Amino acid sequence: ERKFFFVLEWLKVVVDIREQYPLLPLDDTLAIAKQCGYGHPAIPNKDEPKELDPVVMTTDFYIILMVDGKRIEQARTVKYAVDLQSPSVLRKLEIERRFWEARQIDWGVVTEHDIPMVLADNVEFLYPNRYLDQDSRYSRRELYSMAMLLTKSVQESTLSLRHIALDCDTALGFDPGTSLSVAYFLIANRYWEIDMHVPIQPGKRLVLLKQVDLSKLNPGG
Repeated sequence: ERKFFFVLEWLKVVVDIREQYPLLPLDDTLAIAKQCGYGHPAIPNKDEPKELDPVVMTTDFYIILMVDGKRIEQARTVKYAVDLQSPSVLRKLEIERRFWEARQIDWGVVTEHDIPMVLADNVEFLYPNRYLDQDSRYSRRELYSMAMLLTKSVQESTLSLRHIALDCDTALGFDPGTSLSVAYFLIANRYWEIDMHVPIQPGKRLVLLKQVDLSKLNPGG
């Protein structure tokens, strides 16, 4: 689920992600389970141990996308492929499927085979630096200065990203590691476009795929 979340985070068309979305009202899933002849997910009743209380079912992800100006809603459940061999899992999935079908919302199951793992790992790696521009330790001008110097060096040098970042720290008088965090910020926010299906390795040269536009970072812009 974590890997799939980071993939969704990276997709430009995804505008809202809701996790563990409740399938309500409960009566609807109870009715579906009865129609299918399935037992509804339940837990022991605290007051009556011999009785079971039905629990609210959830779908892992409820997603809203904007595609060509059109709002699209999707529901996705994440399972390991091996779990799809379990009859109990399949029964729960069928209840989910019918719940969303009744609402005319596209529902599907995502397994580890459907997730681009390198992309997910890269996004997760970058995530801690995504909001670096909101860090009070750096002014907008400092961030812009680092971004400009880093971008010029990455475009012109064959040195590794880590080496370039350290040179930038020295030139601008920042603590070692500062410019590397800024580099990750630039990738995470798409100021730098790279191949996200290749592992990010700071010990190697970073290749930018297109002309970089840092105008939004410019404090005077």
